[in-house]
Amino acid sequence: MMDCIICGTYLHVDALKCNSCGAPQDERARSGEKSHCAICDAVLWSLAETCVQCNAHGYPALRPRLGDKSLGAPEEEIET
Repeated sequence: MMDCIICGTYLHVDALKCNSCGAPQDERARSGEKSHCAICDAVLWSLAETCVQCNAHGYPALRPRLGDKSLGAPEEEIET
């Protein structure tokens, strides 16, 4: 067992990412920091693309800093 670099959750030695905060368990995790999801306020790796608790997409921990730009293209602008 080992601890997650970001949130401290106990992880299996073979874990590739944390199931609690979404942080990868290698050197990439150090490029981010402990943050919170702007939608559900769960502890989250700041560079996670999706919240592991509420499944919000578009870097939910960065939304307060980036505003609506982090949400992706508006639905009406997506060609189907």
